[in-house]
Amino acid sequence: MQETDHVVVVDGQGRHSIWWPDRAVPAGWSVIGRPASRDECLRRIEAEWTGPRPGAGATA
Repeated sequence: MQETDHVVVVDGQGRHSIWWPDRAVPAGWSVIGRPASRDECLRRIEAEWTGPRPGAGATA
């Protein structure tokens, strides 16, 4: 495992995030896939997460 490795995690509401594979996943979140670079994980999230993004409805 490289220092830059991450995993994609998803919660019960379908929200996605990246996480460190050597740390405990927070309650309510599950790891999907295998460790990959941060950029690879972010591309996977972009491809798989079809729900609203945090701040998507925010107005200034």
